[in-house]
Amino acid sequence: MNITNIVAPMKTTYVVLLFTAISLGIKAQNIITFENNSPRCDDITEKQQVSYVPSGDAGEGIVWDFSGVRVKNDLSNEFYCESDSTILFETTSNSINKYHVTNQELNLTGYETPYQSMTYNQPVLQVAYPFSYGQVSEHDYSGVGKYCNTKGLQTIGNVRIEADATGIMYLSDSDTVNNVTRIHSIRSGAIGMCDIDDTTTLVRENMKQEIEERYQWYARGYRYPIFETISISYYDNMDLVSCKQTAYRYLPDMQRQLEDEENEELLNDDNNNSDGSNNNNNNYDNSDIIHYNISVSGSTAHLTYDLSQDANITILVCNYMGCTFKHMSFKATSGEGLETDIDCSGLSPDIYVLYINVNGKIYNEKINLKH
Repeated sequence: MNITNIVAPMKTTYVVLLFTAISLGIKAQNIITFENNSPRCDDITEKQQVSYVPSGDAGEGIVWDFSGVRVKNDLSNEFYCESDSTILFETTSNSINKYHVTNQELNLTGYETPYQSMTYNQPVLQVAYPFSYGQVSEHDYSGVGKYCNTKGLQTIGNVRIEADATGIMYLSDSDTVNNVTRIHSIRSGAIGMCDIDDTTTLVRENMKQEIEERYQWYARGYRYPIFETISISYYDNMDLVSCKQTAYRYLPDMQRQLEDEENEELLNDDNNNSDGSNNNNNNYDNSDIIHYNISVSGSTAHLTYDLSQDANITILVCNYMGCTFKHMSFKATSGEGLETDIDCSGLSPDIYVLYINVNGKIYNEKINLKH
């Protein structure tokens, strides 16, 4: 059985180069810690919404060249405390995100927008402390909320977080940042409407699925990420409805304006100026580097594909509620006639979504498992 590709739109991509960390003079591994990277009350951070870029390779000694992105909007985040000093809010674009921070974890406990609100009884993990390259953390989440104060909302799912890459980043012609660690999070779940007075029962027919992939690049000596990309795929009854992709840049000189003794000390110890030249190639396009077919036999989905260049591939198998049952991540070498089997044994006969990420570009397929 062959299934036609459903491809998320992407207009512009940027080259991501691979070098060794030694040749770039990267001096120290960046470990994300509570002292240096947790949000703080009264901090105001400026960010720029920029054109979306693919996330690039995982691994050590990566060079991300994001200097050619186009600025779309200038925005700001404001962090402030409620009655409990461990509760933080972030305000941006008329939305409020509510966090709970301890020296072990940063969790999202709820959010408010002009149209809806959500309170998580099982919070959504954002990052664990300390967190360094190679670490993985995975948690379930659930919550209830309101839509326009007339309908109830329910959500359930899980999030997987991995520090999957380290290296150096070109942010602009004047900003080259060493000792960067990237956090890759995949949040897969479902959200549905219900009667505003009954938010206790999940109804399959009312659930919509969503998968969010978020990449955040943290640099040693800076409290907040210096770059972030977010890609959210929405499904209705397992059919892809839309894919929204956004990216933000937090320029280091803006973060250096914060009063931050812990990170000032790190910056004084490190030399964050690269001696190498900045060779841009912003016309590079890796659109559709994969061409593939899916067939299903029993409890196994068989992926056959041609790959025009080496790529990092992530595969998820999710049900109608967005819950992830299978997760695969691997580096594939370019070639033709490549094959990968996705073992779905143990899953009940049903229709599932096969989610494929190839170097940051998203493909979605529906597969029908029959035993």
